[in-house]
Amino acid sequence: MAAADTRLNLKVLSPSTEVNGDISFNDISASTTVADLKGLIQTAIASRPAVERMRLIHRGRVLARESDTLSDVFGAETVWFVV
Repeated sequence: MAAADTRLNLKVLSPSTEVNGDISFNDISASTTVADLKGLIQTAIASRPAVERMRLIHRGRVLARESDTLSDVFGAETVWFVV
């Protein structure tokens, strides 16, 4: 099974006062890019913050390459395949 077929649940934590609680994305594709994720986050927040203002961090590393997929970010060893 390819990473493009893999789905995962993702919880985004934010210290921003614009965000009321955590943002959860259930059944999101592992092939979703960082740029696509920023767009999803934007639509999930009522104030629709500009994606240019967003800084996504995973394990202390800024996700700077917008073309990276969630599979790239989390690594193949942490993305589980369900058959």
